[in-house]
Amino acid sequence: MTEPTEAPTIVQKYVLVFDFCSSTSILEDLIRSENQQRWRDLLIEVKKFLFAERGVKGFEIYKFIGDGWILLFDPDFAALDLFLFMRRLCEKYNELFNALVRPNLASYIRTFGITFGLDRGSLSRFVMDRDVEYIGRFINVAARLQAAIKAEDDNPGGKVLMPRHLFANVKPHIAGEYRTRQVIVQLSNVSGAEKYRGVLLTLTDAALMNSEPELRWHDPPGKLENTSMQVRTDALVDCTFEIEFKIDDRDSGNPKDWFGVRLRGRGTDIFDGCLVYVRKNGALDVRSIHGQRIVEAEIPEAVRKEEFVKMKISVIDDYISVWINDDPIIAPTTVPLTRSGNVYLHAFGTKVTIKSASLFEEMI
Repeated sequence: MTEPTEAPTIVQKYVLVFDFCSSTSILEDLIRSENQQRWRDLLIEVKKFLFAERGVKGFEIYKFIGDGWILLFDPDFAALDLFLFMRRLCEKYNELFNALVRPNLASYIRTFGITFGLDRGSLSRFVMDRDVEYIGRFINVAARLQAAIKAEDDNPGGKVLMPRHLFANVKPHIAGEYRTRQVIVQLSNVSGAEKYRGVLLTLTDAALMNSEPELRWHDPPGKLENTSMQVRTDALVDCTFEIEFKIDDRDSGNPKDWFGVRLRGRGTDIFDGCLVYVRKNGALDVRSIHGQRIVEAEIPEAVRKEEFVKMKISVIDDYISVWINDDPIIAPTTVPLTRSGNVYLHAFGTKVTIKSASLFEEMI
């Protein structure tokens, strides 16, 4: 047993925490039909798979956590091999689940698969009751990242969430094999992680990564009349929205009525994201949380006379930029945004005709 007087042993490790989606619901369903041994059998087979992989790859099976495991890999473990291991584990689990568990489920369970949290850093290694134990921030972060996936993705199975800086290090080594998107999550009980920037990587749906913006949506309505609509796409972090529109009743009603685009919105409150809107009188406003005005600008007179206005809005990191008819109107300006979110269109007290609209995700 490690004594208090001994110098701490510090080791560098990749920490991989994984968990089986819906495990509580699955087990409860199996218990009702007295088939709980099927879940036990699945766990035993997964453990056998891990032991076989460990024999080849040499990682450490640190701890079973009830519905998943914590695995530790040396820092020189090849990044490509690490992600291929996770993919094989997903495939093995799906094979076992379909053979042992799925035929015995009586109720509908939507989400299956494995979610992973990954981090890398220093851990303190010691011996307690003859067992090797580890403590350190990076175990906590990996566990919280794994748990955060379900709040950020409707289909969390086969996904791994890691810090943005870690992805930057492994990206050159994984050869463009996986689809990724940025997220901002709140990690509970982790100091300084209220707005934690991560990268969500899909292991089982390979797609080439691209540094150029990726088209996410281009199916705008023809018209909006005093209403709102949500752009149906994944919640995004860094994105660019381009729209060409005209306010049909610009010269009638309240000249301060407006049409706008809200980015990183999380609900029905129009000020829970970042709202960029054009009033009938030509003023352009950017507002954020609780309606706080971030910046106000005047659209050039020549632009106001155009029948259609083309507006481009980019949110990159915590900065927003706006162009009207390809002219920069708002230079990159800091906005107080939280996490990721959706995109909404709002026509407030006005009628709007939309010629085209597209949403792009800025890829890292």
